[in-house]
Amino acid sequence: MKTLVTILVSVFILQVSYAQQKLKEDIYFENDNILLSGTLYLPNKKTGPFPTFILVHGPGAYPRSFYEYYARTFNKKGYAVMIYDKRGTGRSQGNYRYISRRTSEKRFSELSGDVQSAYNHLLKNPKVDGDRIGLLGFSQGGWIVPIVAGKNEDLYCSIIVSGPVVSVGEEIFYSRLTGDGFPRKYDKINFDKIYERVFNYKGKSGFTPVPHISRINSPTLWIYGEKDRCVPSKVSIDKLNYIASAYAKENFSTRIYPNGDHKLRDIKTRQYIDYFDDVFNWLTKLENKPGSVRTD
Repeated sequence: MKTLVTILVSVFILQVSYAQQKLKEDIYFENDNILLSGTLYLPNKKTGPFPTFILVHGPGAYPRSFYEYYARTFNKKGYAVMIYDKRGTGRSQGNYRYISRRTSEKRFSELSGDVQSAYNHLLKNPKVDGDRIGLLGFSQGGWIVPIVAGKNEDLYCSIIVSGPVVSVGEEIFYSRLTGDGFPRKYDKINFDKIYERVFNYKGKSGFTPVPHISRINSPTLWIYGEKDRCVPSKVSIDKLNYIASAYAKENFSTRIYPNGDHKLRDIKTRQYIDYFDDVFNWLTKLENKPGSVRTD
């Protein structure tokens, strides 16, 4: 009897393992003679080709596994997600380098080239719907996504979470004013005065995303926490509104959570804010009415 149970359990484990393997596909692509390694996470409820998002990393030397939760969340809604190890991490070649104001132009050019290569690679994948490839960027990824989106007229859409619409210099200035990275009570921070100082910043800028954002024609959703101590959310939204008005970007949308921090945690409860309903509602509207999307 024990032998039979052991065999049945072993068969079950093998079946689960095989099913999980079918829902993942190893991806390899090159940029600047650097081999990058990633995984295409696939939905399990239907056959492809699937609408697909490329996840664009935030700061830090994090491998693909750090973002797997987001892949599985999108998989449940029928989207595939491709996550690759940032250059110099995991199984990707190259060197991971810290990005400063001085090096930001060069580093973001390199990293956006990696995303572009991932996009070009997915266009050839039969499991991917080439007409519905989007970008999903977090934090620092919000600087990288507009570079790629501004160059690709056929990009389906972009979603940017806590991504700066300010220069690297402005972001550093803002972080110093809020004491980002150091213990500080939120009720001791005068965000209005800090926003005003950042809005009137005259220092050195480094990379700025505004020219790239002005070239984006695909639908784009920016999501922020109003109490973000790393990225000046209100200044970013003001700049987005200006760009949308000046360049007639009717398919730009924003969503801001009053008590959200940079990681979209509620500063009072310390619980993560569930913003995915807003994301998927936006995507549903996009599929039903392409080219004219607003969720504000």
